[in-house]
Amino acid sequence: MSAQKILSELRLLEADMLHFKKGETGSLKISAQCYTAYHWLPRIIKYYKQVSPGIDIHVVSGATYLPLEYLLRGELDVAIIRNKIDNPNIHYEPLFKDQLFAIISSDHPLARKRSVKIADFEGEELFFPFNDPASGNVPVIENLMKQQQVKPKHIHRIHYTDAIIEMVNANLGISVLADWIVQPYLESKRIQAKPLPPEVAQRIWYAATCRQSPAINNFRDCLKLHFGDMQRSLNSNEIAYPLPLHDGRQVLAAV
Repeated sequence: MSAQKILSELRLLEADMLHFKKGETGSLKISAQCYTAYHWLPRIIKYYKQVSPGIDIHVVSGATYLPLEYLLRGELDVAIIRNKIDNPNIHYEPLFKDQLFAIISSDHPLARKRSVKIADFEGEELFFPFNDPASGNVPVIENLMKQQQVKPKHIHRIHYTDAIIEMVNANLGISVLADWIVQPYLESKRIQAKPLPPEVAQRIWYAATCRQSPAINNFRDCLKLHFGDMQRSLNSNEIAYPLPLHDGRQVLAAV
């Protein structure tokens, strides 16, 4: 009986190992650089569960600001990033491009303007996503303000996208966020998204990985599928200027 039990357990272990190698079971650790808004994740998980139902996805929030370091240490499987480093151990797969917009309360004086210049940040309370100085990344807006000698009243570093949106919605200051991040909030908040100057160029986002496995490759394919759909949607609308809804709220729409 004991020998039969051991053989049975060995067969089960062998089956489990085979499922793991095929990417059918296990876990996947992911993180996205800078932003803590994961409204895009449920749809990707829905895609992913169709091909890898036995894989559990874990968001590693601690890796948000230094995702490539976590990736290189083996503490992350996939990092969604926009700032690459030159390292032969990291593979980068382009996912999509985004565009930054100035995010302003509908009650703010700048809401009457068609677009916002860097000079308009002079003397303003700014609510920006948290940026870890250790990452060596200086946000493009802050670089431009420094170059143009624009001095805001204060720059508040906020960890959570929802908190930034609430501050702007309360007309306590203004922010700068990407189109795909702010889009879900425009229909429920009294905020507007204003175009910025041409020198605020589009940014490319990548899926960064250090190793290959069926689970990782399947997830990367799902990322490309989702963000490819999102990019086509944004491009088809040629997002540029906000238009009012019937209740005074704003949505991004074609010019």
